[in-house]
Amino acid sequence: MLKGELGLSASKLGVLLSAFFWTYACLQIPAGWLVDRFEVKWVFAGGFLIWSAATAVTGILHTFAALLAVRIILGVGESVAYPSYSKIIANPFPEGRRGLANAIVASGLCFGPSFGMLFGGTLMGRWGWRPFFVTLGLVSLLWLGPWSVWMPRLKPRADHNKKTGPGLPTIVCVGHGWAQLWVVLQQLH
Repeated sequence: MLKGELGLSASKLGVLLSAFFWTYACLQIPAGWLVDRFEVKWVFAGGFLIWSAATAVTGILHTFAALLAVRIILGVGESVAYPSYSKIIANPFPEGRRGLANAIVASGLCFGPSFGMLFGGTLMGRWGWRPFFVTLGLVSLLWLGPWSVWMPRLKPRADHNKKTGPGLPTIVCVGHGWAQLWVVLQQLH
């Protein structure tokens, strides 16, 4: 729909769709650093605000350059997600429960886009892509209120007080960030 409405070539559409991954992949490492040093509740909320707003704004833009910029901003906001998930799991979950917690998050990371494409495609087919993006972004912003109220503050655990090197979220994000960068490079070839 986007390609037809804006008259985009296949290569321009590829650039537009991959632009998200440029900042998402590259900012995983700084995002890991942020969640290691600041309260994850607020780092995640800030990233979520940016990516939800970028999603909503997508529906009102009309040029390739503007959409490209918003896709890059979307990657900036969403780059905090994976490090935040890791921090949220690593801190309050006992070691024996982290595998299951990670599996639930990973399942959500796969099921979310699969259902999103199915239902999103259906909704876009009925109402168009613009209203879908505006509605999705604005409705997503409603989640920030409950999150800020009910997300518990993560207290440092005794074994986390010793700073001997990079924290777990940073280590996880380095690997994840490089894997995402590899995916982007493969898409460009």
